[in-house]
Amino acid sequence: QGDGLGAGSVNAIYWSSRTSSLWIGTSSGISRLAGGRWTAWGVNDGLPMGGVQDVIEDVSGGLWIATSQGLARLSVGMSRDGRARPGLKLANFGIGDGISFGSGLRKASPRLVLSNDGLLWFATLDGVANLDPLRVRSASPAAPVVIELMLADNQPMGRTAAENVVVQGRELQFNYLPLEFPPSERVH
Repeated sequence: QGDGLGAGSVNAIYWSSRTSSLWIGTSSGISRLAGGRWTAWGVNDGLPMGGVQDVIEDVSGGLWIATSQGLARLSVGMSRDGRARPGLKLANFGIGDGISFGSGLRKASPRLVLSNDGLLWFATLDGVANLDPLRVRSASPAAPVVIELMLADNQPMGRTAAENVVVQGRELQFNYLPLEFPPSERVH
């Protein structure tokens, strides 16, 4: 990856009139042509294997991509001096969120469509689904925890500094507490 169009076959092309940039989804990732310069992102930048199958922009300017792992909202960080390669941030929505695209050869085209009411519609392995991009919240990172007690088959395990603990038993139990609590309005 780096400067230039990403490697592999081209799966999707999207022109953003909002940013005057061309986005191209390839079998190795996603590329952008902006201001006469190409920038390409791939697996090393956090994109899943299998590349980008489709690209679309929502009403607020958020860029969405379809991958074999699901749906992702992209945020591109720009460098201050304009010389360093911009970073890529992803908010992924996949099987755990009820979205399964798969990587089979038979794919709907296009995979992503934005309707006049601002909903993002997408083809999945199970049919068609939609979401309102303005109502999607990014997942909050899990609060750090401290493990107070570990039991294997109801027997306390010794405390160890080892990264990997080998347990011989059928039942494991962890008693833990969060080191911080989220604000009450974020608890559901």
